[in-house]
Amino acid sequence: MENHLRETTLISDEYRSEQYQKHVTDPDYGGESVEYANQISTIINQTGIEEVLDYGAGKGELPHNLTLDHRVSCHLYDPAIPAIASYPEPKDMVTCVDVLNYVEDKYIEAVLDDLKRVTKHLIFIVITEDHRDMEWWLPKIMSRFNLQSLVRSSVDFYVIAEAKHEH
Repeated sequence: MENHLRETTLISDEYRSEQYQKHVTDPDYGGESVEYANQISTIINQTGIEEVLDYGAGKGELPHNLTLDHRVSCHLYDPAIPAIASYPEPKDMVTCVDVLNYVEDKYIEAVLDDLKRVTKHLIFIVITEDHRDMEWWLPKIMSRFNLQSLVRSSVDFYVIAEAKHEH
């Protein structure tokens, strides 16, 4: 019961159902993280990260596309996919690729807070600049994470950041 209560604060039941249908009917929907597998692999290999959470994992393809030089435990979370909808535990590194721009407005702060909660060390976030630009997102990200790197393209941007933990 508590698990369900926590998840409903991150996504509405209606939107969860809508997202599930998109994943089921569109073979290309939810696989964007694969485009960043090389960058994510490099970060994991350079830092020695041993556990990764793909937050908003969609089809769950990221772990199969990583090129790693050591053993890494990959965990998947997506509230719209029943098989991987269990409330995630914190991991050393979190990836959140093309997810935040799909979060319902009223849940953006809660999802960002949850990303902070599950990130022990590093986070890799990709956001497509469709209806909100980087300047809107960065203050929200930087209030929760210490920015390590920022790369912007013509359509999206990604950040590598370190978790801010209160002492």
